[in-house]
Amino acid sequence: MQKYIPHDAHKIVSGKLHISLTRVYDGNNVIVTEFPTREDLLQALLASCFVPVFSGMLPPRFHGIRYMDGGFSDNLPVLDENTITVSPFCGESDICPRDLSSQLFHVNVANTSIELSKQNINRF
Repeated sequence: MQKYIPHDAHKIVSGKLHISLTRVYDGNNVIVTEFPTREDLLQALLASCFVPVFSGMLPPRFHGIRYMDGGFSDNLPVLDENTITVSPFCGESDICPRDLSSQLFHVNVANTSIELSKQNINRF
């Protein structure tokens, strides 16, 4: 990641990029939007990609606190009425696949409404 992210990326994305993290000790969602340094940006990105067991056993620290992927606490954060939600699963997101079969059953997982259907199971 060091190689591909510009040295001034933190300046470019501060206030524009919203990174969703799950704080490990209480499971709460935290949205980070300000990155005073490039290292802050890199650490937030690393934490946002951490999936326990798959990525390792010990989540990375961001500002001294352990975080993991924000999808565990809020998979589709809505910042305001202009937020457009996107999901790879058929459900109630603004942009998502629309399956032909109309299912009445939805499950909500980490703020994401997913239709219970054979097509969605195949998408996993």
